[in-house]
Amino acid sequence: MKAGLKQNNIEAQKTTSGSFKIKTESLVGCMDKVRFVVLYGGEWIKSGEKFKYKYGMSKIISVSRETSYESLHDIVSRLVEANPNESSIKMKFIFNSPEVLAPFEVVNDDDVQVFLCENSDVNTRTSLCVTVERKRRIIPNTQGPDNELVNEDIANVFESDNGNGVGLDNIHESLLSPNDFQNVDVFSIGVDNDDEARDSRPSTLEVPSRRSRVGSSQGIGIKSSRIHGSYTSLESVVNNVKEVGVGDLFPSKEELHMKMQLLAIGNYFQFKVKKSTKTLLVMSCIVEDCKWRVRATKLNDCESFRIRKYSPDHTCSLDALHFDHRQASSKLIGHCIKSKFEGTSQCYRPNDIIDDVKKQCGTTLGYNKAWRARKVALGLARGSPEDSFTILPSYCHMLELKNLGTVTFIDTDTLNRFKYFFMALGPSIEGFKSCIRPVVAVDGTFLKCKHQGTLFIATSLDGNNQVYPLAFGIGDSENDQSWHWFFTKLHGLIDEMDDLVFISDRNSSIAKAAAGVFPNSLHGIYMYHLGQNMKAKFKGVKVHDIFYKCSKAYRVIEFNQIMAQIRGTDASVAQYLIEADPTKWARSHFDGRRYCIMTTSIAECLNGILKDARELPITKLVEHIRGLLQKWFWERREAAAKMSTPMTKWAEKKLRRRSNKSRCYRVHPINLYEHHVIDGYLNGFVNLIEKTCSCRKFQLDQLPCRHALAACNLRRSSCYDYCSHYYHKETLATAYGSSIYPVGPMEEWDVPDDIESLDGLTMYQMLSKLDDKNSAITLFLLRHISTPLNYPRRHIFSMLNFGPFGEKLNLVKQ
Repeated sequence: MKAGLKQNNIEAQKTTSGSFKIKTESLVGCMDKVRFVVLYGGEWIKSGEKFKYKYGMSKIISVSRETSYESLHDIVSRLVEANPNESSIKMKFIFNSPEVLAPFEVVNDDDVQVFLCENSDVNTRTSLCVTVERKRRIIPNTQGPDNELVNEDIANVFESDNGNGVGLDNIHESLLSPNDFQNVDVFSIGVDNDDEARDSRPSTLEVPSRRSRVGSSQGIGIKSSRIHGSYTSLESVVNNVKEVGVGDLFPSKEELHMKMQLLAIGNYFQFKVKKSTKTLLVMSCIVEDCKWRVRATKLNDCESFRIRKYSPDHTCSLDALHFDHRQASSKLIGHCIKSKFEGTSQCYRPNDIIDDVKKQCGTTLGYNKAWRARKVALGLARGSPEDSFTILPSYCHMLELKNLGTVTFIDTDTLNRFKYFFMALGPSIEGFKSCIRPVVAVDGTFLKCKHQGTLFIATSLDGNNQVYPLAFGIGDSENDQSWHWFFTKLHGLIDEMDDLVFISDRNSSIAKAAAGVFPNSLHGIYMYHLGQNMKAKFKGVKVHDIFYKCSKAYRVIEFNQIMAQIRGTDASVAQYLIEADPTKWARSHFDGRRYCIMTTSIAECLNGILKDARELPITKLVEHIRGLLQKWFWERREAAAKMSTPMTKWAEKKLRRRSNKSRCYRVHPINLYEHHVIDGYLNGFVNLIEKTCSCRKFQLDQLPCRHALAACNLRRSSCYDYCSHYYHKETLATAYGSSIYPVGPMEEWDVPDDIESLDGLTMYQMLSKLDDKNSAITLFLLRHISTPLNYPRRHIFSMLNFGPFGEKLNLVKQ
């Protein structure tokens, strides 16, 4: 972007500090409109580990803030000239996040609102990337039982097209990429003070691919109530849908029945079970006069069934075929599509199941049946939440056994019901203590599984500015008790470290827990959270960008100058910021050292990476996190070994930018190590021995500022000698030096008896706020929940049909 360029009332101007500032002129009558760029005529292309959207055309459109998905779909369809009878469109966008995420597909009204919200601010605008796919037409074969579909692999029967939708190649894509934290610069929300310059946005958008490890062969085999025998034998039936004959043997009656269901769907006929006992199964065509028959009996001393009689020819008419195929049960379809849910992806929806079954099998499903099939598939692929809680103690034992130094805790109440969980992997603990800047970001995010709850996260940034997870926890909600418990366990890992800083959002429970458990540490808040609160409170005041600049200022004099500008714009905004305590959000007033961690919530970034995984049962979720860290440690250890400069890539890039801007400075030596550097603004007084500068960047970032670099250049000394060891590539390699190991198949676990005795662990619906103690539902919950109860009445009656263990109740509102 060049200074002075104007287009569509958007002006880009270069500030004196070298950064770019975006201004948007107010348009009368357009306050309720959102403008954005639509890219089309292209496609997403996978190149190595990345996805690229290469487009041919672009157009700027403006829509109402209240636009629905249907309206946006119609507008874009007309724009790209897509015929709804012959083709379909898919709309995706890149969500602005400090961690590079996969493209998000717009599929409902909520997605539209998220996209429009991103484009409401010029600093976070993102393009809508559109791909057009031709619809595939399926012409059913009506030639009777000679239809060849039955001989296809059932995986092909239920696979989608290889497009960007629910295709098999994309269904397992998950947020597992260990991308550099700073790689979001393509969609940079802001710049780090005056050292960062915004680059022009390229015409090709790159997003690394992410593949989930959950559900792989090394994962956790949750015990589930499968009625079709072993997983392997079931797969052997499902993947070989061929004609049967007299003498064929099946491992169980259920698998024989499933086999016949698949044949019926593939050959477009329907049957009914005339007789079913423990030793006999008789099936016939739904048409009474038809001669199609199957008779099978159970073998002695085993569960296997053998076909004794089989009449394969149908003598009924085609009128007997109904499009709502009775053999296409939710259980059958669930078994066939379960592989699509073995990762963390949740994009395979009931409507997708309906479309696939119709396209591939010519059978029409109702939405309820498709929803039940999806539920069956999720249960088969991931196991039940109840079983997941049950094996959690054994999993923790194996995790500690395989990864030395790993710490896990499970806290229960007096009735052996789950309360809290804590985990920190040994390699993460070891690396943090010696190789990671002592700034810990903490945050909580809600879980979306059956029993809900909250995921607690403690993480930091490594010397290459990448997310470095430290510890994880699970509890009922973000309250004083749960955060205090989490910080207590965290204290057992890192104790009272020097210069330890915690940063978070403005959650009062976090501030209380940090001060109570770590009395010698400091606590700060993200300027982004305060900025968003200010933006919501003062909607008509345009001081958002000025506030960010004020928060990132290093010197108190700079802070005061910018605060004067804010006060001149709106005195109430300035008062609001002062009451928010600048010692918490302003770098110039913060008593400790936050390094460069000011602009973005790194804990929330990790929340975004775990977005889909938050729907997994608890043990699957923990295993997903372990697999994520295993991948990150390996890839980052390899990347550190390949670095060619003494510093990490991120630190080297930052030093190079500062060095380029310092070449015009004039340096006046005072003595061998002290220098007065003239920069044309506030100047700088540098002490190379103490590694300080009057601009305060040198001592706060632990990297030479521009004044220090100018002094090093005069003295012909290496600037690397004045950098903190946190930014050296050797330190980065050490931080990821230890390997993280999987726990192995559950069948191979060697768990002591005292650990196995905890397998009776139960859980409850994690509700921590109930206040109406007079209602019937509250009295019921009081008998089952051990947490303090203060829950709004309207939320209580929204759960009248379900108890704390997920059981259905017959309670009515009094």
